[in-house]
Amino acid sequence: MNKKFLSVVLFGALMVGSSVTFTGCIDNDEPAGIENLRGAKAELLKAKAAVETAKADYVTMQARLVEANVKAKEIENQMQELELQKKQAKTEAEIAEINALLEVQKLQWEKLLVEAKQELAWTQKSYEDALKAIELAETVVSESEQKILHSAKVYLVAAAEDMNNKHDAMITAQKNLSNAYLNYDEEAVKAEINGNIALAEINKSAQERTVKNLEERLAKDYGTADWEKEVKELTDSIDVLNKEKQGKALEKDRIVNSDEYKTAEKNLNKAWDNLQLATIPADFSYEVPAAIVGKIDAAGGYFITEGDKTFFKLSKDSEKAQGTLTDIIAPLIKEIDEDMKAFTAEWEANQENAVKKAEDELKDAKEKHTEAVKKWKEKLAKYEELGNYAVATDQKIVNKVIDANFTKASAVLVGGASEIEKAAQTAARNAIATALHKYYTDVNAKVGLETEKFKINMGVVGDVEKTLVDWLSDTTLNGTYLNEILDKTGGWGTIESFKSALVLGENTAFITEIGKNTTKEDLKQASLDAFGPAYLYLEGAEYLTVQPSEADITSAYEKAVIDAEKANTAFKVIDAEQALADAKLMPEMKPAYEAFKKALVEEQTVIEKHIAGLTEAHKEAEAAFNKQKESIETIDAEIVALGESMAAITKVKAALEELLKESFGGSTTEAEYKEAISKELEVAKAAVTASENTINSYKKQLAQIEEGTYTDQMYIEYKKVLLDEATKAYEAAKVVYEDAQARLQAVIEKLTKASAE
Repeated sequence: MNKKFLSVVLFGALMVGSSVTFTGCIDNDEPAGIENLRGAKAELLKAKAAVETAKADYVTMQARLVEANVKAKEIENQMQELELQKKQAKTEAEIAEINALLEVQKLQWEKLLVEAKQELAWTQKSYEDALKAIELAETVVSESEQKILHSAKVYLVAAAEDMNNKHDAMITAQKNLSNAYLNYDEEAVKAEINGNIALAEINKSAQERTVKNLEERLAKDYGTADWEKEVKELTDSIDVLNKEKQGKALEKDRIVNSDEYKTAEKNLNKAWDNLQLATIPADFSYEVPAAIVGKIDAAGGYFITEGDKTFFKLSKDSEKAQGTLTDIIAPLIKEIDEDMKAFTAEWEANQENAVKKAEDELKDAKEKHTEAVKKWKEKLAKYEELGNYAVATDQKIVNKVIDANFTKASAVLVGGASEIEKAAQTAARNAIATALHKYYTDVNAKVGLETEKFKINMGVVGDVEKTLVDWLSDTTLNGTYLNEILDKTGGWGTIESFKSALVLGENTAFITEIGKNTTKEDLKQASLDAFGPAYLYLEGAEYLTVQPSEADITSAYEKAVIDAEKANTAFKVIDAEQALADAKLMPEMKPAYEAFKKALVEEQTVIEKHIAGLTEAHKEAEAAFNKQKESIETIDAEIVALGESMAAITKVKAALEELLKESFGGSTTEAEYKEAISKELEVAKAAVTASENTINSYKKQLAQIEEGTYTDQMYIEYKKVLLDEATKAYEAAKVVYEDAQARLQAVIEKLTKASAE
């Protein structure tokens, strides 16, 4: 069995929620039964640990495969774009260039597939360890438990093998699609379709065999059934299929181990290694025109600055030819083509106005920066003035005066109060009013404080309206004015309510607004607006207190990575300066891009010619090896078909064993057993229908080829459909596997609990 994807088989299957721990005094000589229970529990726990390790490895691998699939989709989109360009190309040279790029994309796709297979192989060791642990656990549980565990495991193995086959089919479909973009030879396509029909017929034959087996079982009368015999018959059916499958595997092994096959495979591997190890034929150096220096991001490490010039360099001592084509030159050409899209007719028409526009934008950027620097200086001066000042500091001062005078100031004097008592009260009120006035004016000067307006009748002049702070500015009568204002608003109240209203401002009837010391935050924002993040200038800094030089700003600009770090007036000046320089170089940019691309394409051609013999040798070796593989592909199709038949019968058997475990036989068991058979029969019939549809689709394509109506684009679309179907089949197989996984998990849960009782 091909186990490369079977590593999913037990991942998570034994993730039982808890472990049972034996405690207490134990004699050295334990009864054999207890010793066996300990052994069973120990092996189950070992299996659980091994499976957890395998699961962790698989999760990591799966994340990498997801990334690879995203990249593969990107490459497919690029190939679609190139295919469209090829149809629009007007000259043989343009078509040849696009075909070369398609070949590069195909190589990148194949590289991803190789990496994906390596990731799958990476999980094999941990999976094999987990499988061995499960097999050991099977040997120490009771015979009845062993049957249950084995049945659940076999069901899962069958589901996983089916999923493995579906995954292989999906990978093959991906590779076939990438080939379709490059190769359309009518005779080769006809041969391929005829071969696919033959393989589909093999698959259909096995599916029909499964349908017949299930229909016979569904037609049987199980009224007085010997259920153990039925289980044995199912087991025998599986064994027959398995022996056929093993026979096919032996036949395949004979071919794989033949001298002809080994020689063809060896030659292919050697040709591939020769192709991959070949270096570029000579050093390559190109002086990049100043107009596009710094404009290209791809292959950044190959741009070398020497004095006031920049060169793109490749070394024959270190650069592999294939890697240079796929990883360096192809991305560069792609980026140049993207940049060249900006050179439209509108761009040509606006060249003269571009410099004037850039000059105006630079002037505007500098003015905004000057204003931002001015604001930063103001905020810095304010921060240096206030420092860490808090309003609470002034509140403590005024509260001390209130605490000392509130009792006398708020006292209600009766008619017989002495002049001394009256004078003392007036003095206390004046002291509080004066302290409040100082508090209001000091806080207002520092962070801002506004008081409400009040009207007081001033006799001859009538009502006069002023703010509270203005009424309290009269040091002679401010106590009297404060008392009258309080009389209008409910009196002096308690000392707590007085402070709350007239000091803390919690009652807006007196203080409408009290500011906060935001000078530090204001300075941070002003520093950010003027110069950008302070940490780009000084590690760990939150704001700047010294104006940076132009050199400092340039250095900080080069450190900025994300857009948020660049959103400030200083950096926008640099951007505007660069935009002006670019505008002045605009007439030179388009020919500079064109010249660089021309040099790259020429180097690409040189490298391709250099490895043309190796490429051709690889193609010939691949063709020879593929011829050897033709018979293997037929055998593989037969093995897959037999495996699917085994999976269907195995599911029926597992369902029956599950029913027998939960009941003692009878009509209920018969009805539920037939329901399980019907379910699998429905799946098997659907598979036959799908195979027939596939065969008919192939035959329709052959007819279109004969009619002359079949096109290369139809071939590509056909490969896309096959990839989509293969992907859906793989996803469906994963769902079946997850169901099997849940069953095995439930079995292990029960066995683990039983070992602790």
